[in-house]
Amino acid sequence: MTPQSLLLSTLGLLSLLSSAAWSSPMCTNQCCRFVEGFPVRLKKLRENYSQIRDFYEANNDLDSALLDQSVENSFNSQFACQAMDGLLEFYLTTVLPTAMAEVTETIMDLKPHVESILQIFDELKEDVNKCVSSQHTHTHTHTHIVC
Repeated sequence: MTPQSLLLSTLGLLSLLSSAAWSSPMCTNQCCRFVEGFPVRLKKLRENYSQIRDFYEANNDLDSALLDQSVENSFNSQFACQAMDGLLEFYLTTVLPTAMAEVTETIMDLKPHVESILQIFDELKEDVNKCVSSQHTHTHTHTHIVC
């Protein structure tokens, strides 16, 4: 799978996760804060994605990037934060740096949008790390937390 199709897959996953953000109750733990802050980040991701969508669509098979219900359901498990952490780590260390390296003079106008996505993913990773830390703390007190 190319970096561009992986980016499309992640954005689709983030879109699916946003549905949970709209229905979650207000809370004070790190996992809920992660979910509550998601709509604003998702909006910014969509704005930036729309700026580069045509380029990536022209170079990818979008059918392979679509996510099914099983992916959304898996994020309702106790491993949600760890899975998201691994996914974000991959994008932050592999996909987005590769995308930045491929920005050439002819598509230089895409660079700020890729940089913005990189920044949003960095912020999401920080929140996921807080969520994971919160889970470990609460796991030791026998409390079951799902992000």
